[in-house]
Amino acid sequence: MKLFRILIGFIVTLFFPLATMGKDNQISISYSNTAGNTDTQTLSIGYNLERNWDSLRFYSDGFYLYKEDSGRETANKLTINNRGEADITGRILFFVKNFIKRDKFSGYNLRFGLGPGIGYQLIKKDNENLKLFLGTDFTYNDYTEGGTENYASGDVSLEYNRQLLENLLFTQKISYLVSFKNSDDYFIHSETNFEVPITEKMALGISYKVDYHNLLPEDAEYHTDRVFSTSLIYRF
Repeated sequence: MKLFRILIGFIVTLFFPLATMGKDNQISISYSNTAGNTDTQTLSIGYNLERNWDSLRFYSDGFYLYKEDSGRETANKLTINNRGEADITGRILFFVKNFIKRDKFSGYNLRFGLGPGIGYQLIKKDNENLKLFLGTDFTYNDYTEGGTENYASGDVSLEYNRQLLENLLFTQKISYLVSFKNSDDYFIHSETNFEVPITEKMALGISYKVDYHNLLPEDAEYHTDRVFSTSLIYRF
């Protein structure tokens, strides 16, 4: 997996130092319960990074889960998402994003995507925000059963967050990505999070992630994968 290591090194080297200059950063350790192509309970780690320069913003988040039972690998999931935004007007923005995903038990050694798009701020309040994103991607897949594939794809996504109470933050993300090569080949992702601070630097969180793939690789058995996590979060 030389290409996989190169891509991870590129993301860490280029993007991580930029994001860690910001103030709204988090790392977390979680107890995760998975269902679908991976069915296990184990610890996982994650991060959320943000950096702002006036009309420019950068976001990065990631999640890693791994487990072995009796020397046999039973879970191996990795997700890294990066997005840079530039305001065009008060509500319209241009963005470039990329993702790196690995889920061996769903049939992928590597999924990689990179592309631009346009976003619109549907709600912009102190305690509530909703963004809509429309984009295109170059997508590359490396399958566990052997072989690779690349194609152009389109995606639409929504990101919502609201301060429900003084000490309760709710966030919701949902995305749909479809191959321009085959409209039956599409992915749907949903992520729901609640976060409660316990000190100035620490918080407790719960999250529920759902991934659906309509057209399965040969090594995958289920269309839907789920991860439910309870997390201890450190802010820096």
